[in-house]
Amino acid sequence: MPTAARMKFVVVATSHNGGGCIALHALCKYLSLEGYDARVLISFTLPQKSSGLSGNVKKVLKYIEFSAKDFVKSFIARCMSKLRIRGGGLTSDKYRVYTSSPFKDCKRKWLPFVDDDTIVVYPEVIHGNFLRAKHVVRWLLYFNTFSDDGTAYGKNDLFFSYAQKFNDYSLNPSCRVCTVGYFDWELYTRTNFGERHGTCYIIRKGRNRLDLPKNFDGVVIDALPEQEKVKYFNQCEYCVSYDLYTAYSSIAAMLGCISVIVPESGKTRQDYGKAEQYGVAVGFDEAEIEFAKSTVGILAERFSKTEQRNVEHVKYFIEECRRYFHMS
Repeated sequence: MPTAARMKFVVVATSHNGGGCIALHALCKYLSLEGYDARVLISFTLPQKSSGLSGNVKKVLKYIEFSAKDFVKSFIARCMSKLRIRGGGLTSDKYRVYTSSPFKDCKRKWLPFVDDDTIVVYPEVIHGNFLRAKHVVRWLLYFNTFSDDGTAYGKNDLFFSYAQKFNDYSLNPSCRVCTVGYFDWELYTRTNFGERHGTCYIIRKGRNRLDLPKNFDGVVIDALPEQEKVKYFNQCEYCVSYDLYTAYSSIAAMLGCISVIVPESGKTRQDYGKAEQYGVAVGFDEAEIEFAKSTVGILAERFSKTEQRNVEHVKYFIEECRRYFHMS
């Protein structure tokens, strides 16, 4: 019998920012730590139809154009990061981490081509299989937004969800879950244990909410560099989020904010499956605020166990891929 091919992985990430991108980079890193060839391919646009590379020359050229621009920007940033900024509190290592990819030691794939021994991991926002991979994993990092017309995903694709609440049981009936997070303890550090003032806001995936205020009385942190986010998390008394599922609410809590998620009209914590989401209030009720304050310690303890959970979930991910695709 011929020897089964050893798995290789290409993880497609759709941007440099956001929790989804960080999760994709984290998966790539932990696959590498398990001894597999795993690389991140940045896709700057979201393919909407599965036309394939050979059928969409313009898209390939656009991809190469974006990649070239990104390489130049990253090269300049790396050169700049070697210069220490006096009094800025921004070390060269931290600056380097958040220029090209969300964290260190994650290999990058530059050319958008894969072979038959490669498993391509797409997040749920990618329509079709633009890399024309033979083996495809779909990782549902958020709710599936595509209509069931049979074109978004392949019939032989392997599905995982990031958490049970995001799972689409029509695609992933056994609810395979792979939760891989990343927390930079050096970057996300609480420095202010004294007085705090004002409110910072998170919109992100809540940008289409009808109850979104027209004006905010504080800074919206969405587009800020990570170091700027940390600065406001250490300054503000409150962090208010209209994104119901962002990890930044938890990060803000651990850095000292009273972290509040604004529920949709008529809904409570239980409607979002957040019965045990510690350190964060769902709404401004006094009981919720007190719950958030009193459970920050439990939240920090859970974050400290992220590494152990990551390893366990990635090993499960590898075993499921090996079984499903008959690879080694």
